[in-house]
Amino acid sequence: MVYLGKGKTFHPLCYRGDENGDSPEAPTIDVPPKRPTLPPQRGLKTFTVDWGELKQNLLAAFRDDFRAFPQHASEVKSHLVHPNEGWQGYGGEDCKRWLESGYNSDAIRNLGDFTPPLRKKRRIRFVEEGDEFHYDLAASGADNFMSEWTQRERIPGMKINIALGFSADVSETVLNRYAKWVCKAIYSVIDIGIDPEISIHYTADRMVEGEEGPHDTRIRVKKEREVMDFQSFSAMLSPAQFRAYMFCAMYLHCESRGRKITGGHGTSSRFFTQWGVDWDKEQEMLYIRCNYGGYGFSEETMESQLRAALKEMAS
Repeated sequence: MVYLGKGKTFHPLCYRGDENGDSPEAPTIDVPPKRPTLPPQRGLKTFTVDWGELKQNLLAAFRDDFRAFPQHASEVKSHLVHPNEGWQGYGGEDCKRWLESGYNSDAIRNLGDFTPPLRKKRRIRFVEEGDEFHYDLAASGADNFMSEWTQRERIPGMKINIALGFSADVSETVLNRYAKWVCKAIYSVIDIGIDPEISIHYTADRMVEGEEGPHDTRIRVKKEREVMDFQSFSAMLSPAQFRAYMFCAMYLHCESRGRKITGGHGTSSRFFTQWGVDWDKEQEMLYIRCNYGGYGFSEETMESQLRAALKEMAS
């Protein structure tokens, strides 16, 4: 057997990694996985920062201005301004350039190519009373000689909460595939007429010194009635998405509570156990979930779950 930690043991002939061989992927099995629960809400301590505000605080750090991070200046320097490029896969200049100019990723190109599209096409139907009269049908004695266009399904406004919490050894390949799918999903939701609020979040235990229970850090990249601009927050699709930008949002979370972050920055392993999409009717929120270990990402499965969630939302 190949042992990969608690709950991750595979037969050697079944074990395989991703394209880069960095993140192992569980073998396909016939038994459907247990549906994980949504992130906890009772006792959850939540902090939200708008992307524009976070971005300005991060750019200020490159000017040696750490007023937003009075207790975490050293952490911001080590993860954002002067990161270990060999370990992280990016440097401080990259972090700064992506904040200023955006991250040129194929994740935000050709977004309309989500196949098949989620939007249902309108079609014409013939009825007794409608919008348009068809003389040829009436002359031939047809009962339904009027026509009208079917209406697109209307779905109420909502929030989209995108999970971002990965182990340090998850490869860039998995992160890029996930980011690209998320962009397509957001585009498709907006394309069917929904104007959502969109946040990227990280839920963790043992994140804040001296406080128990889970803490949730949310970066709001779009408010309702704002035009969606993927380029504006494209830095959150870069290799620095988690260990630079999200970490700094977590430092702001701790600063808002007047406390320091723990040495390990907390753990999200029990919250992000599987890839998936869920609709929470009570909160009117669409959750896009990630797998902490990066195993087994499937665009087909995610798209299927997105369709099911939208159907549940419209019911």
